[in-house]
Amino acid sequence: MNIIEINGKNYQLLITYKSIKNINMRVEGDLIKISCNRLVSKKKIHEFVYSKQAWILKHSKSKTPGFNNDTVYYLGKPYLIKHEFSKENIYLINNNYIYFYTLSYDITLFEKIYYRYGIEKLTSLISNYVIEFYSIINKYSNKPKPLILFKKYKSRWGMYNSRDNSITLNIMLIHFSENAIKAVLWHEFCHMLYLNHGREFHQMIQLYMPYYKEYEKELKL
Repeated sequence: MNIIEINGKNYQLLITYKSIKNINMRVEGDLIKISCNRLVSKKKIHEFVYSKQAWILKHSKSKTPGFNNDTVYYLGKPYLIKHEFSKENIYLINNNYIYFYTLSYDITLFEKIYYRYGIEKLTSLISNYVIEFYSIINKYSNKPKPLILFKKYKSRWGMYNSRDNSITLNIMLIHFSENAIKAVLWHEFCHMLYLNHGREFHQMIQLYMPYYKEYEKELKL
């Protein structure tokens, strides 16, 4: 997948070759999808994209990272969905594609499989951050290490429950970058010290994660 800059912003350029005469283009957030004949050169494709800059800027309103038509986001990057007939009910990522191995092409089933394995991937991804963040909190409090849980929320990225000392993360975070996930986790760890969002809470966040506000922007859809 190529990177192309338009008006100071980087877009990912995904080219799919088909037996067609024209160059077709679709924009999904920061992803530009081009379909064209294999005989069309990369130079001509780039010239075509640059000639459509105004149209791209107008239509590149962000889409919620997740399953968008034939694309799914994994850790902040878009992957084109491919299907292979199989009884396994698994998925594999290879280059710019995500392959779902199921008996039928069923987006609902793809999502179920994706989020089931997503919990395992998120658990592995944040394991070192959990150790790091708890070691910081432990300097200020003698609370035990929190239990980390996952759930699909509609309106929040995470939650700290002081009653059972648990942090629940939204499984939808699997679609976002590692920095965004790290920001949510640190946010919830800070609630172990400050239950509200007061001045001391935000100072604590900034003290140990100076780029928190930059990371958080990705989640403000």
